[in-house]
Amino acid sequence: MRRLRDAMLEASDDLALAQRPPRFEEAQALMRSTLARAEAAGIPDVTLAAVLIIEAIPRLASSYGPDHAARILAMFAGCLEASIPSRQ
Repeated sequence: MRRLRDAMLEASDDLALAQRPPRFEEAQALMRSTLARAEAAGIPDVTLAAVLIIEAIPRLASSYGPDHAARILAMFAGCLEASIPSRQ
């Protein structure tokens, strides 16, 4: 799963500049720096993921409205589901 995580993180670097919101690179660098410090402090990925979701969802709803935020989350869930390797 770590490889999947790393591949997904690298994919965000390929977003077209026109698709990025203002100051995307600056915000991403701040987040990555903070996450690296949290990982170095031994905070597990599951905890970081929970905090990121709790912080992200209200911002999505505020930025896009609750209906569109729900569509974004559903689309994200579908992408994740499609990438999950078979457990057979």
